[in-house]
Amino acid sequence: MKYHILAIGISKHQKPEANLHFAAKDAADFFSLFTQNVTNVGYNKLLTDNEATLSSIQTALGSELQEQVGPDDGFVLYYSGHGAL
Repeated sequence: MKYHILAIGISKHQKPEANLHFAAKDAADFFSLFTQNVTNVGYNKLLTDNEATLSSIQTALGSELQEQVGPDDGFVLYYSGHGAL
């Protein structure tokens, strides 16, 4: 059994008034905590701010993740940011 993680944190937005202070940091901190403390980590990706595009998230959840996750594996999706404005 492997454990996989996709952590996404979006602090910076196109409209500065929508920016958050700690969303990207929280995702990075959780990602570090997970990868340093969980044994047998397989797929692991951190996407923050400009890296967290719709395309990169779809690719991570689609082809990248599906190629690595087995039927008995565990998967953690961590998201920090706005749900909706």
